[in-house]
Amino acid sequence: MTSATAFGAGSGTESLSAVWKHEGESKALKSWSFQEAMSGTQQLTSQEKDPLTGKVSQFKGPSLSALVDAALKSLTPGEKAQIDLVILKSSTGAQALIPRAFVVKYPLYLATSRDLKSLGSHGPFYSVAPWTSNSAIKKEGMSLESLFVPQISQIEFANYRERYSSLYLKRRADPAAMRGEKLFVQNCLSCHTSGPGASVADLSEVQKTRALATSGHPRIKGAPQLGEKDVRSLTSYLEAYHTENVASQTGGAHVQAVSQNSR
Repeated sequence: MTSATAFGAGSGTESLSAVWKHEGESKALKSWSFQEAMSGTQQLTSQEKDPLTGKVSQFKGPSLSALVDAALKSLTPGEKAQIDLVILKSSTGAQALIPRAFVVKYPLYLATSRDLKSLGSHGPFYSVAPWTSNSAIKKEGMSLESLFVPQISQIEFANYRERYSSLYLKRRADPAAMRGEKLFVQNCLSCHTSGPGASVADLSEVQKTRALATSGHPRIKGAPQLGEKDVRSLTSYLEAYHTENVASQTGGAHVQAVSQNSR
């Protein structure tokens, strides 16, 4: 069980910053030294299986929810309401995309120690999700392994629709497609935008959509487990996306080519 705990003094000098990306601009919100993050923020500790090592260890570090609250304190209620995405960024370029509501619901934290020892190359901050100590989190359909990111140096706040506007459907009348859109945006972006996965345009091609519908998502380490309803919803979303974007672009190019050939 995850619980609050005090964390002893450390010797790290590394820092953590928080920024808000909005309308093409970046606004610095807050920064913490290593000591400030440990002594001035609620600390959490839990026993979790580390997906990078495969071993269960005791992690300890500042609560992500507490850090988020502190960072957003200077914003107005209206500004806070626009933020629904929390992005944990590492100094190496890796990142974890987390719905803000998920941060509020579950005790995620930035570990500063493992088994009462230094994190070594994973430090100074290593994002940890309570997937071993809290069984309820596994029912969310999130890619939980992707939430473990070493060398976190920045917390970025953003808005899903503003940041990924091209992924949202224009026609919003199909409940299944809407559910699939939410699943894709909240669970698949890390792999299918900046990661190794295919782009949504590629995934929405008829052949690949049919493969998803008949065979489901390929077994990939870290990918969320999808039920039949999830697969149907994602298929509906990809089909709708293809109709609104890929197919319309292809059709427009075909019409232009016919027009040019007829001159």
